[in-house]
Amino acid sequence: MSIADSVLLVEGKNDEHVVSHICKRKGGMSEFKIDNKTGIDNVLKVFPLEVKSERWKAIGILVDADDDAECRWREIIQILEKEGLQGKVQLPKAEEFDPEGTIIYENRQAGIPRIGIWIMPNNEASGGLEDFIAAMMPSNDPVWPLSKGYIESIPEDDRKFNNILKAQVYAWLATRKKPPLAGLAIKEKELDIEGEICRNFIVWIRKLFGEL
Repeated sequence: MSIADSVLLVEGKNDEHVVSHICKRKGGMSEFKIDNKTGIDNVLKVFPLEVKSERWKAIGILVDADDDAECRWREIIQILEKEGLQGKVQLPKAEEFDPEGTIIYENRQAGIPRIGIWIMPNNEASGGLEDFIAAMMPSNDPVWPLSKGYIESIPEDDRKFNNILKAQVYAWLATRKKPPLAGLAIKEKELDIEGEICRNFIVWIRKLFGEL
């Protein structure tokens, strides 16, 4: 499979960089295009159009769970049901999301590509990309506890953020060589890609964009 016939739709620039650098660092990954749609609404709007376009052999969607992973999963499955994929491929039920990432295998005769669904951070928990990044923090990193402590020490009346983990991650990234891009921290091997969540993600990418 080539970059010309496979695509991963993502919400933003940071998602794009994280995925790109995980794949580059791991090596031996199939090529695919990463298409930054600049927001969840745009991803969900374009997703069914791309699925039906017959342009792709494989298409993936990478979105944040935000407050509710199950709700996000149901939303995506309902989009596919609305587009008439039920019966053409083995579409999972709304309650059957896979904690290791979902792969819906293709039906070439019906013009349906292989479809992958990954809900950040781990297909089960609420949250998003920053939770995924936090899970890659090395256990012996000396700055991560300091970054968490700094954010926690800010009085509530002075906090201009509503996501404490996201603030902690960006406080840590601010101490890197080239802040604030997590992808570069992955490139510099400052984040661990061998933990369970990232390993599952890499396996999902290989299944989605591997040879047909």
